[in-house]
Amino acid sequence: MEEVKISVITVCYNAVDTLEKTIQSVLEQTYHNIEYIIIDGGSTDGTVEIIHRYVDYLAYWVSEPDRGIYDAMNKGIERATGEWVNFMNAGDYFYNYDVISNVFKVLQKADVMTGISFMDYPKKKRLWFPPQELSFLNLYNGTLSHQASFIRSSLLKKIGYDEKYKIVSDWKFYLQVLILSDASYIPLNLIVSRHDNAGVSSNIEEREKERENILNNLFPARILNDYKSFSKQGLIKKTIIYLFNHCNWLKRCAMVVLFAQDKRKLSRLAK
Repeated sequence: MEEVKISVITVCYNAVDTLEKTIQSVLEQTYHNIEYIIIDGGSTDGTVEIIHRYVDYLAYWVSEPDRGIYDAMNKGIERATGEWVNFMNAGDYFYNYDVISNVFKVLQKADVMTGISFMDYPKKKRLWFPPQELSFLNLYNGTLSHQASFIRSSLLKKIGYDEKYKIVSDWKFYLQVLILSDASYIPLNLIVSRHDNAGVSSNIEEREKERENILNNLFPARILNDYKSFSKQGLIKKTIIYLFNHCNWLKRCAMVVLFAQDKRKLSRLAK
């Protein structure tokens, strides 16, 4: 089977400490038909010098001021000629060298494919799993990992990323194509990417403001009101789980309560 062309786009700015590892994770892929594009925002810290080391392996690169990450990502989309696009920005890496080969060893027909992402947090490491079946509720309460996603380039070229938003424009894109336009989606049951959660989306307060603005602009209030109740229930559940996982005293209290309940059950059975 002939390999389809995959465009991998790396967006960076003053990323001298992380960019080279990202570049190497792309160039060392065993898949051959990769178009690699780097969009730099006019770095001054030595990032451009790193790009120069690999210039012979790049389909296109540029270093110039931009209006933010989504302006840079749109520049990459404009240059991409592959059938699929993956954004592996500076500080993010493909999990291993066979990722793209494993994804495209069979003919893929979905518009958006999202795999598992390894979240390399400073104090905790975990795996993020894509939803097996995507719904509005999935995206209302979360998003898809762009590092672990392969998106049909025709969708990106048609819609692109809204540069008015600085943090969650990729989330808006997913809402537009997967919910409002009903593009096709499949989860990938393999680990695609690894990242450290240090990007702009870690600004929680600003992120939530942008999310609320996008929801109010895309959906009528009578729909959102129902989902807000679901979201509150989910937040309560997440808070309880977080407290249980991080508070040893709470774990001990829970064990005492469970033990007491079991003891009462045994006592009733004995009668």
